[in-house]
Amino acid sequence: MSDETMVLVKASELETMIRRAVEAAVKEHINAEEPELLSTAKVAKILGVSDDLVRYWVRVHDCPHVPAGKKKLKFRLAEVLAWLKERGRA
Repeated sequence: MSDETMVLVKASELETMIRRAVEAAVKEHINAEEPELLSTAKVAKILGVSDDLVRYWVRVHDCPHVPAGKKKLKFRLAEVLAWLKERGRA
């Protein structure tokens, strides 16, 4: 058996921990002087969702993005967050 310890956490506590981590990551990016263009993977990581879900939002729900080549997308985090808030998901 390894030295790793399993810790049980209530779902509400886990949700709070995740929300705090996302908020910290968001603040780090919003405080930048010039809005950084983020990759699909980076936006997904910050929001705690899959890359596929971010691409789905673009394709089906018109999530704000900047085309960056044939299949690449870039995002301004502040625009995505405003869009999510408007849709009632943030």
